[in-house]
Amino acid sequence: MNKGYKVLLALSLGLNILMFQNYFQSVLHKESLINKSFIEDKGIQAGSTELGFNESKLDEYKKYKSTENDIIFLGDSITQRGSWSEYFPGLFVRNRGIDGDGTENILHRLDPVVNGCPSKIFLLIGINDLAAQFDNEKILANYEKIILTIQEKTPKTKIYAGSILPVNSYKLKDILERETNTTIPITNQNIQALNTRLQTLCEKNRVIYIDYYTHVIEAGELKPELTKDGLHLNSDGYIVLSTVLQPYLTEK
Repeated sequence: MNKGYKVLLALSLGLNILMFQNYFQSVLHKESLINKSFIEDKGIQAGSTELGFNESKLDEYKKYKSTENDIIFLGDSITQRGSWSEYFPGLFVRNRGIDGDGTENILHRLDPVVNGCPSKIFLLIGINDLAAQFDNEKILANYEKIILTIQEKTPKTKIYAGSILPVNSYKLKDILERETNTTIPITNQNIQALNTRLQTLCEKNRVIYIDYYTHVIEAGELKPELTKDGLHLNSDGYIVLSTVLQPYLTEK
């Protein structure tokens, strides 16, 4: 194989990976595929979960000041799309989810979340890291940095880490193959393996681990009645999550 052919092959593979990741982000949030200005300003490299960073949403969140009474939901599109204040009326619930976010994004935007010393923070993050093909070591290292940063800056805040939800590979596969002729880069086996290690990490750092996974999976897949696209939850899916969450929201 000559040198020129190798270069062309490498470029082709790189473009295919980038095209898939971009489309996966569009499944995550159809409203905005990639914030190009953020990429240019920050010099983000292709393959980083920061490609999905929604800068306008971040600017909006920065304007809101959290307080010691607040309960913060922090995560990606699964968090952003949840009507948490409707599920838990009477509590000071604040939604700080951003479509497309990964663990690196959360690290970049922790300050506005912790500055008000909220009473509780519920984390649900990691699926975009897996989609970007980050290895578990990197994901868990970022996750631990998130936990330690919160504990350092607001030690009275109780931290809850939710398990990464499974996907319905049949529904997601249909969408991806129809639109991009590609297959999904993650499996529920990968997700569960990461969840097992995340639970151990939580125990090590005195963080409460919440098992959503077993409540929404059936026959190795995200229950089809809980999702439309195989990735995001529908209203029935959020009802399941809110039921699991209820005792954690009300405990002191």
